[in-house]
Amino acid sequence: MNLFILILNINNMKKEFLTYEQAKALKELGFDEKCLWYYTTHGTLIEERWYKHPNKSSWTVNTPLKQQAFRFFREKFGLAGIIEAVNKTHYEFYILPLGQEEYVKPPNAFNTYEEAESACIDKLIELAKEVKNGDNN
Repeated sequence: MNLFILILNINNMKKEFLTYEQAKALKELGFDEKCLWYYTTHGTLIEERWYKHPNKSSWTVNTPLKQQAFRFFREKFGLAGIIEAVNKTHYEFYILPLGQEEYVKPPNAFNTYEEAESACIDKLIELAKEVKNGDNN
């Protein structure tokens, strides 16, 4: 029964986590916070408490909640992602570089909040990579 509850909980929670590709990109950008779940290098979600392995970081990727990712972008890169409901079936996102008055609003229109949220994270990743690469030049 506990395994059933565990499977049920993760299935209900999957929409709260970044995708495997997004989690890998955050790792490359320096995200290294403790997470409750991890992706294996094969893209399988595993719960942290079940896998106590000394070399876990070599074969896993931290799987942050979307709210952790948004906080990471604000704190590390000064980029705030904002999701807006235009109406019941139309969502858009904006990105506000903190300390600036102008925001980034790429052309976007999504049918669900979750689609807009995921696309916003993808755009934040793209902009954070530009910031990081600009710092190295």
